[in-house]
Amino acid sequence: MQGMKQEFHNTKLILIAEFKRALDERSIRGAGFLNMKTIVEKLDDIEGKVLQMIDSRIMMETDFVSTSAVGNVTVPSPPTAVANESTTIFYCHNATTAFNRYFNLSETTWKLPKGYVFPSMGLYSLVVFWFCGDLPKRISPFMLIPRKDCENDAQKCLVSKMKSTMELVEVAAKKKAMWKSNNYYLGNVQRCKQLFEGVNLMFCYPGVSHVWRHEECSYLTILDLYNKKNGKKFANKI
Repeated sequence: MQGMKQEFHNTKLILIAEFKRALDERSIRGAGFLNMKTIVEKLDDIEGKVLQMIDSRIMMETDFVSTSAVGNVTVPSPPTAVANESTTIFYCHNATTAFNRYFNLSETTWKLPKGYVFPSMGLYSLVVFWFCGDLPKRISPFMLIPRKDCENDAQKCLVSKMKSTMELVEVAAKKKAMWKSNNYYLGNVQRCKQLFEGVNLMFCYPGVSHVWRHEECSYLTILDLYNKKNGKKFANKI
């Protein structure tokens, strides 16, 4: 929080210095000087309002730590530290799941950064990304990303298709009497792997001349094979 305030204050000083240089070239103690006082007063007013907005927004977050935090994230710090980047906080969702949230001065946070591209995924990768997120980039588990956080309609469509595919995974796991709950898999890669291994044969659809395997077949193809090519039947029923 203090770092963000200091950064804003430094920016204000730079702007003031630029204004002074421009006005000094025109006049000393004249109309330009009076205009300079007005500008400084306005900047002070803007700074106060922005910092109040930041304070208000930060106190609304229940659990977050600095993005510079390392090690165990199971014990979050009190809501007093903002990330090194003023637009990002490292948010602890629960004891096993933490990720970046992207903050802006409109008092909203987003789970996806601008320009993020969903990776190409087979079924195994989708299961892991769905429950654990894009771990190297500290992106939220995809199951927690609302459509409103998507940057465009293409992203919204992909989130919907991921959700549809994962609903099929859940149905398949229930058929094998191995489904636990969303929270059971959330943030746990090993449990995600066990879930996939338990249902993958139900998604190995026969192709024209070979068997589709998760290594070569994206979740989008699997969804299409289930819905359109095989009459909403799992592979083991064909």
